[in-house]
Amino acid sequence: MNNLINGSESTNQHDENKRKVLIEHIKNNLSKGQTNLSSGQRRLWTLLQMDREVNTEYFFAFEIKGNLDFSILQQSFVDIIQKNAILRSSLIDMIGMPLCIENLNMSAVIKRINLEDISEDFLIDDTVDLSKLNIDKEKLHPSSGQLIQLFLVKISGNVHYLILKASKFIFDKHSARILIKQILATYHSFSSGSGEPARYSQKSYSEFVIDEKNWLEGEEYQQHFSFWKSYLSDLQLLQLPTDKPRPLMKTHNSSTISDTLPIKIAKEIEDFSASNGISEDIIILSGFMILLSQYTSQNDITIGLSGNGNRTDSNDSDHLIGPIENTLIVRFVFDGKLSFHELTKKVNAAVQEIKRFEIPFSNLVDALNPARDLSRTPFFQVMFSYQDISEEINTVPDLEVIQKMVSKSLTDLDLSLTFTRLKRNLYFNLDYNLDLYEETTIRRLLSHLYMILDFCIKHKSKEISKLSIIDNSERNKILLWNNTDCEFPIDKCLHELFCEQAKRTPSALAVSCQGTVLTYAELDKKSNQLANYLKSLELGSEAKVSICLYQSIEIVIAILGILKAGYTYVPLDPEYPLERLEYMLVDCDSHLLITQLSAGKMLDIDSSKKKLLIDTEWEKIAQCPSTRLDLDISPDRLAYMIYTSGSTGAAKAVMITHRGIVNNLSWRQKTWALNKNDKVLQNTSFSFDPSVWSTFWPLISGAQVIITAPNQHYDSKILVRLIKEQEITLFGTVPSLISLILDEPGIKTCSSLRYILSGGEILTRSLQQKVFSSTSAQLANLYGPTETTIDATFWQCDQSDTSESAPIGRPIANLKTYILNEYFQIVPVGVPGQIFVGGTGIARGYHNRPGLTAERFLPNPFSNTGERIYKTGDLGRYKTDGRIEFLGRIDEQVKVRGYRIELNEIDILLNQHPNVKEAICNVYMNSLNENQLVAYVSLEKDCCLQSDDLTKYLGERLPSYMIPSFLMILDKLPKMPNGKINRSALPVPSIKNGNNSENYIAPRTPIEQEISQAFLDVLGLNRISIHDDFFSLGGTSLMLARLASQLLNRFEINIPMAQFFRIPTIHGVAEVVSTYQQEGIEAVMAKKHATRLEEDTVLDDNISSKNLIKADYLNPKVILLTGSTGYLGAFLLEQLINKTNAEIYCLVRALNEKEALARIHSTMSKYRIWDEKYKERIYPIAGDLSLPQFGLSDQMWEFLAKKTDSIHHSGAMVNFAYPYTALRASNVLGTKEILRLACQHRLKAVHYISTIDTLLAVHADRPFLENDDILQGPAEIAGGYTASKWVAEKIVNIAMKRGVPACIYRPGLILGQKETGAVQTNDYLLVAFAGFVSMGIMPEYPRIFDTIPVDYAASAITHISMQPHSFGKFFHLFNPAPVPLSTFYKWTETFGYRFDVVDFEEARRRGVQVDSSHPLYPLVPLLREADPTPPLSLDPLHISEVKPELECLNTFTALKESGISCQPTTEDFTHRFLQYLIDINFLQSPKDLQEISFKQNDLE
Repeated sequence: MNNLINGSESTNQHDENKRKVLIEHIKNNLSKGQTNLSSGQRRLWTLLQMDREVNTEYFFAFEIKGNLDFSILQQSFVDIIQKNAILRSSLIDMIGMPLCIENLNMSAVIKRINLEDISEDFLIDDTVDLSKLNIDKEKLHPSSGQLIQLFLVKISGNVHYLILKASKFIFDKHSARILIKQILATYHSFSSGSGEPARYSQKSYSEFVIDEKNWLEGEEYQQHFSFWKSYLSDLQLLQLPTDKPRPLMKTHNSSTISDTLPIKIAKEIEDFSASNGISEDIIILSGFMILLSQYTSQNDITIGLSGNGNRTDSNDSDHLIGPIENTLIVRFVFDGKLSFHELTKKVNAAVQEIKRFEIPFSNLVDALNPARDLSRTPFFQVMFSYQDISEEINTVPDLEVIQKMVSKSLTDLDLSLTFTRLKRNLYFNLDYNLDLYEETTIRRLLSHLYMILDFCIKHKSKEISKLSIIDNSERNKILLWNNTDCEFPIDKCLHELFCEQAKRTPSALAVSCQGTVLTYAELDKKSNQLANYLKSLELGSEAKVSICLYQSIEIVIAILGILKAGYTYVPLDPEYPLERLEYMLVDCDSHLLITQLSAGKMLDIDSSKKKLLIDTEWEKIAQCPSTRLDLDISPDRLAYMIYTSGSTGAAKAVMITHRGIVNNLSWRQKTWALNKNDKVLQNTSFSFDPSVWSTFWPLISGAQVIITAPNQHYDSKILVRLIKEQEITLFGTVPSLISLILDEPGIKTCSSLRYILSGGEILTRSLQQKVFSSTSAQLANLYGPTETTIDATFWQCDQSDTSESAPIGRPIANLKTYILNEYFQIVPVGVPGQIFVGGTGIARGYHNRPGLTAERFLPNPFSNTGERIYKTGDLGRYKTDGRIEFLGRIDEQVKVRGYRIELNEIDILLNQHPNVKEAICNVYMNSLNENQLVAYVSLEKDCCLQSDDLTKYLGERLPSYMIPSFLMILDKLPKMPNGKINRSALPVPSIKNGNNSENYIAPRTPIEQEISQAFLDVLGLNRISIHDDFFSLGGTSLMLARLASQLLNRFEINIPMAQFFRIPTIHGVAEVVSTYQQEGIEAVMAKKHATRLEEDTVLDDNISSKNLIKADYLNPKVILLTGSTGYLGAFLLEQLINKTNAEIYCLVRALNEKEALARIHSTMSKYRIWDEKYKERIYPIAGDLSLPQFGLSDQMWEFLAKKTDSIHHSGAMVNFAYPYTALRASNVLGTKEILRLACQHRLKAVHYISTIDTLLAVHADRPFLENDDILQGPAEIAGGYTASKWVAEKIVNIAMKRGVPACIYRPGLILGQKETGAVQTNDYLLVAFAGFVSMGIMPEYPRIFDTIPVDYAASAITHISMQPHSFGKFFHLFNPAPVPLSTFYKWTETFGYRFDVVDFEEARRRGVQVDSSHPLYPLVPLLREADPTPPLSLDPLHISEVKPELECLNTFTALKESGISCQPTTEDFTHRFLQYLIDINFLQSPKDLQEISFKQNDLE
């Protein structure tokens, strides 16, 4: 005992003890990879190794009132330390393995602290302030000292506080009360002289560890784990809004708010618990989950719970000290129709269920291995705990001991809420991460929790969807932000405001365009003349008059004339496609179309529609009176209808009244007063609503409108020149165009600019600073859908604002904004919700879309005057001062790998990069139905930024799951006519990454270096790999022409540009240059060979689908199969027999039908798939593919032509040593005969089996796409067999384009049947293996081993052939999980073969010397010519570039839900086909080869 108090144990004795422990443990466990820590201790150790800031300590406080004897207390503490080995523990790192040992040097001294002078500050509301003690600075490190400390704080003569500090490695929250009870029981025993107290637990913690280990290896654990695997599938992250951007790495900078629950609510909880039989913790947990659901707008809520870790009396753990408590995960899916009473029952059931299946949290993490995100804890980021410490610890008669709360935040989570039942009240601690939340937010969250508990308990039978989590005070505060009432000319129409201004300033310049200018009086006169003319047509009230004119003054005249006549104008952009214009004219019920001669030629539509050519018919219009019509037009009449895109793909017309636009323009004039000296740039298509303010705001204020010429909207040079020359004072447009304008050097000389108005896209901080540094103009950010009459909110930007992007501000005059949840309740400040807009500017609705109008324009629940609010579909949240932060579209929320992502967040970060001009992120679904993020970026001028740099930039700011899979750098992003980025026009993502540092290969020859420099100059990059595709790097046709001019002249090569760039890479072009620089016969022969291939890629004109009746090829009764005696053909035959009811006619090279059937029987028997019943379905035909009509009689040919429904063409002559001329008849001409047969008498389907070699032969880059790209280039294919298959593919492709229902299949390396291992023996890879293994060597050859089972290929082709959407497509049959050839070598070694892997050239040298009896002899010609370096696409170093989801997209799509899939190449599968080859005597067994080797050694 003295040793524990004095710490005087000798170092030698300690080291000896430690040595013994280590030796014993290493002997028993460590060598097996085992440790003596529990699973919880191991997880904490691992986390500590990864992050030294992880919280590993607990603090507890106990108030002791009474006469306390310190010496007996000290003696009692030592006694308990001696009885509990876990308290004497420390941890060491033993060969990377944590080991728990006894710390014999530990001190059990209770440190005494006297606070009698400042006692009033030590305890506040049952909470101890540890800062007064200064005991939390030094950490209890698991390996550097003792892991438990006890402090006695004296407050007065008979009031003390026992403060316990303990490491989580040896302690949990339950252990604190156990320890104090044991200390006090021992104290009582010592002080009363009643003898030594009994041990509380018969079990040690080390025994608990053993029991846990045994349980984890048992059947019950497996049952529990199965539950959790299902329970946590498709888990949703809790998207709790934060005040600050989430750090890339999770931090531990936390704080806490502690308080007692209001007595009223605590009493309600107590009563509810008693009357409904629901425990307090479940009641509070239910309320907390409602709060989280409201804050996140999620119905699927997952949080962490403290579990007891199986502390039960039955296992003697109730008195055991140690880290036994466990963390549980509770997941609950909300139903808003539930009452609170029902909810508590369901939550209770959910909690009880997870407790029944409790397993250690660390095992759950390890086994399920969730997608790791270093910014978050796995599975959950919010924790809920409940503890009841209300019971006094009455172990010592003369002492009153009560546990108190400790104000100390040490959470590693975003939020951790702990409720504690004290003797007199309910107490809580809400710990929060300071790097995510402000204190005001957390206090607001707590107030909302109080409201929820109060409301739900009082209205326990009410649906929780009826609950509002804000009180009347907060609700009224938010609604006050809508106090926007402001006077405006409520009884005026838009044209009337113009007329009043024309009276005031008749001679002032009103509008100009391309040098044409009108004064106010002239504009008023011309529009009056048009109005009188239109009125004479008697079109009817609110008649729709459409305008289709190019940007000009005439548009303004037309609009004013229409409005003055009491009609509604419908602007149509003549740049729109004719089909869209025709649709809009019909949809809007246009009574009249005002157009011009140039545009009118485009509108040769329904002659019943009246047209007015304003240019050619103006003389007629000018005859009308120039006086104003005296019409009583209500401000509630429609002023215009403007089309916006529709979610269904059809545009919809938004109906806007005069009152809405008058209100908007009046607000603008009050906010930024224009005068006669102002000039406003109208740079927007009149078919978009910003044109309304940029045209009519100046015209009601005496200013001048400057209209840009057609097709100059986005020419930044012209716009800047116009701003300077015309002395523009105000312009407004989208941020992306503002950025382009600011890039022009001349913008800094545009001193006239007073205002720049931005809208339609995110206005980033960097762009704001750019505006302020380049101009002296004020900058404002505006927001508003067309349905709210241009604008709903605005924000005046401030140079001092440090927000990442400008907020959209507050509502404009007489409009109101609401941010609501899914139950149409106002959300609290900081909580995301959908933006709704109400007030004067709300549109009447959508023209002829009553259903959509009713869906989007809803009754305003906050008004009793019958107003409506518009449902925008936009997300936003209130800031504390009432500003609204725009969070993106609801439909821009995407889910990737289980994470919900706002694309807007990635957009903002990309646009903040100083070298990014504009960027946008999109999501695409791959063939496996997985979402992948794609970023599109255009760069600033003269910038050499690469995609790698941007990926790294994002990686420093975002978690891994938010980093785009593909990042495409484009010259410019596609735009819609209104200047916004057109998401639908973004190019399909390419998996190539030309600047990927991992795949970079530098130029290797002088020619490659010279060509590389030319590529760099033209593309403006600073580094390109020799295999990077020119076009994937942003190259355009113009750039290519410039590059071609440079290189062709430099190397003096006179060949077509298309042939020069057949492979548009540095390496590809260098190969062309090298070839054409050679003068020898090789170049000539290569060109001659290419010419021959091109000449063969023709198809007779009579091979066509014209005028043919279609055979029933989807349900064939007769199938013709070629190649049935080949490897794939035999398995195809088996599948066609089993999967169809057709008669199968097999074309076989044989003398007669009997011999043909015998060959089929022999082949299928060899591959172990023959069945005698197949004879009934097989009809052998003796023929030859190389002959016209296959050498068949006219009668047989006619029979096949009339009866066949579908042709499976698998037959070919396969010989890699033969030249093209030797294979041409069978492989090319035979395919032409197949197509001829398919188009005789009736149209038959053709399923052509090609090969992956057609892709390899043309050096196609990954990904190998399922299309005809490789057939479009010149025929420069070396080798005979591959060239013949390439030509055959091309002629089948020609037939497909003529309407022949055909499919082309490109299988990879086919090797082995899944079950039997049956494999063909003429495969060159197996022949090479048999030959080299008999020599005891294997060539070192870096190739991807990407085999597919033959039965997969056959079943896939058969299934695809009967799908209606398959025809006209290519299908790739590749292995989605290839391995390097070296792995195949290892698998053959594990089978028993022994060999040395030698250099390829050494293997070649030995291989070509074998005689004709050697198994390698057939491959000698190929060995001589073999390239020691495989194509880049088959190089294992580039195996990561294999993208099956892209390369086999058509195949995967066609096989979806068929149950057909390709199994990965495995060691077992390899062993299976090796054994098959031994069984059929193709290979010698490893044992036989070893015996032969021994005999040879003996002879030597």
